[in-house]
Amino acid sequence: MEETKLRVLTLNVWGLKFISPDRPLRLQGIIDHIRQPVSGSRGVESKSDIAYDVVCLQELWIYSDFEKVRDGLEEVFPESKFFRSGALGSGLAIFSRFPIISTHTLPYSLSGLPLHVIAGDFFVNKAAGSCVLLHPKLGEVEVWSTHMHAANEGSEIVQAHRMAQAWQLADHIRASAERGRYVIAAGDYNSSPWSLPIAILKDYGCMLDSWTEAHPAASLRTETPQSAEDAIESFGMTCDSPINSYSAGKPLTDTAKQWKGKRLDYIFFRGPDIARRRPLQWKFKRDRGHDQTHDAGDGDVLQQGEPISSSMNKAPTLTCNSSRVVLTGLVPGQSFSYSDHFGLCSTFTVVPADPKSDPAVESDVPQNRPLPAGSSNNTSTSEPLVTLDLDEAQASYNWSPAHVSPRTHNLSATKTQTINSAVQTLKAYTILARKDARFHLRIFGTSIIFALALTISSAWQPKSWIQPIWTLLGVAAGALGATMLYVGFVWGEWEQNLLMEVTEQMELELRVSELEEKGGSP
Repeated sequence: MEETKLRVLTLNVWGLKFISPDRPLRLQGIIDHIRQPVSGSRGVESKSDIAYDVVCLQELWIYSDFEKVRDGLEEVFPESKFFRSGALGSGLAIFSRFPIISTHTLPYSLSGLPLHVIAGDFFVNKAAGSCVLLHPKLGEVEVWSTHMHAANEGSEIVQAHRMAQAWQLADHIRASAERGRYVIAAGDYNSSPWSLPIAILKDYGCMLDSWTEAHPAASLRTETPQSAEDAIESFGMTCDSPINSYSAGKPLTDTAKQWKGKRLDYIFFRGPDIARRRPLQWKFKRDRGHDQTHDAGDGDVLQQGEPISSSMNKAPTLTCNSSRVVLTGLVPGQSFSYSDHFGLCSTFTVVPADPKSDPAVESDVPQNRPLPAGSSNNTSTSEPLVTLDLDEAQASYNWSPAHVSPRTHNLSATKTQTINSAVQTLKAYTILARKDARFHLRIFGTSIIFALALTISSAWQPKSWIQPIWTLLGVAAGALGATMLYVGFVWGEWEQNLLMEVTEQMELELRVSELEEKGGSP
């Protein structure tokens, strides 16, 4: 595949053990699809023939399933990462054609309630996982795969945890962009396009929605789709579609019925806030086992990239020119779909910058920098992939690409409205959380009294066979009391403190935004 193109696939594979039907066959079908060559190729002769460069999967809960996917894609996707969190894992994984130079798991601080055992979000601890990839044209690209809280639909108040997750992810995305990285965030956000979590990612995280970038008319169209196919092609519906075999017989909301599905899966992207801070080092071949470390040696190639000054004034722009819903059919030879979600594929184009039109180029930026010791353009080298230190002139140089405005220009009225709405929603939910905590504590007190009464009265029963029943009821009441103490006090205070922390962060950002909009300083 061309180095000026970057194709990203995201898919919720629905890989729940014992629960998701047809899981092994569906997983093999997904592997076969990812391995398929680009249209027009006769077969997979090289990595350039593969239809995707980066694959982000969600709900890949079982590690043996990850191993199956990894082994099936290893020939064409040599780099992969399985992200762990919570008691049952995050279910997130990333597969890449490009070298992975660092990874990070971000467990969301708020991820459902402990009493919602069936939903399970609290126990898996929903998360986001990132891999920093080294791209031959863009340099460092941080790719996130995420799966957000699956709260029931309704008012924004019941979706407060998802808003907190969006804020937490947007914070890390901004930090990554400030380090000079391009950022792509893909996954199952469990949010509609007009919801507050999506608005937070766009307005606070400065992310662009690849679907609306490729389909600008989608955000303007108000009439409902005429068919399920129209909903997929025009609005990017990826879940609860009538043509998905697993939607048959499933209770759907009125909105899902009206719009022929839901759009829950997204691929967001943005450029860096400053130029990349290390010269590009590429052509680093890896030949190692899954559990082996590797140092550069014979057969490896380390190649020095352009000087930092050249990287600054020639930093390319990332644009999305194509985004489409994929895996909408049935698994070949089977009567069921690949998953209860469809996949989403976005194709990005790397547009070279024109240094003549870049006003940020400064004459005092050093034009040359030496190669690191021991490195050369030859294949014989003992240096691994390295991070190069910057001198003072380079470290103080700031740059912002044309398609991503500097911080002061991003503070629009829309952003202020989004944060203000989120603050009000979190405050309303905090009141509900406090009431729930007090209710659970009242149950705790009642159950303890009930347990004591049963235990004491069991000694005065006239019939001996009643005594064990009273004792068992007392034990059950005590267990209920312990659970309510945990939920009402430990989790209740925990949740409220986290909600207040996120609210305070938003309020601070809101004050800064309002000051900057007025032209003042914080």
